[in-house]
Amino acid sequence: MFYAVIDTNVLVSAALTKNRDSSVPYMVLREIAKKRFVPLIDEAILNEYTDVLNRPRFNFATSVIENILNTMLINSLKVSVSPTGKILPDMDDVIFYDVAFANQDKGAYLVTGNTKHFPDCEFVVTPRTFMNIVNPVSPSVVNEDNAIYDPTGLLAAFQVLNANAQKNGTIGMSEEEIEAEIKLMHEERRRKRNG
Repeated sequence: MFYAVIDTNVLVSAALTKNRDSSVPYMVLREIAKKRFVPLIDEAILNEYTDVLNRPRFNFATSVIENILNTMLINSLKVSVSPTGKILPDMDDVIFYDVAFANQDKGAYLVTGNTKHFPDCEFVVTPRTFMNIVNPVSPSVVNEDNAIYDPTGLLAAFQVLNANAQKNGTIGMSEEEIEAEIKLMHEERRRKRNG
């Protein structure tokens, strides 16, 4: 079973979506209702969800807010944790970190759209990455050599790469920069194979 702390921004994004079929945050919320993983909450997180979802600037219908909160309450494991004292760029995020950190014995993830708010936290993942963990896709052909890669193996490799990126300072690279690095790596492999 998977366990995860869901950052409020994921719930807000799910509520704001116009296209539920392609919204990854909405998929995370749907997977909660399907009991594909167990969300972890404490009183501070529940209060944060309630406060943010009720902000006038979002203008969410009461039924939407109640649906999200009920989904979280019915399906979540309520925990009580001690503060870790962790210093984060946005200290409002510490409540999510503390719960995920306290539940590392369960392999808990912290799912957020703001991974930069949690530097040096190996268990922090984006909603898309988390969906790939919860619902791994079957292996598919990835390159022109018809090499088949196991997505779960790729995920483990990405986690190692993420840890290395944190160590060498490349963690904030854009998608374009990452794609360029991958292309360079593929070209280098081809040269080694052919040369």
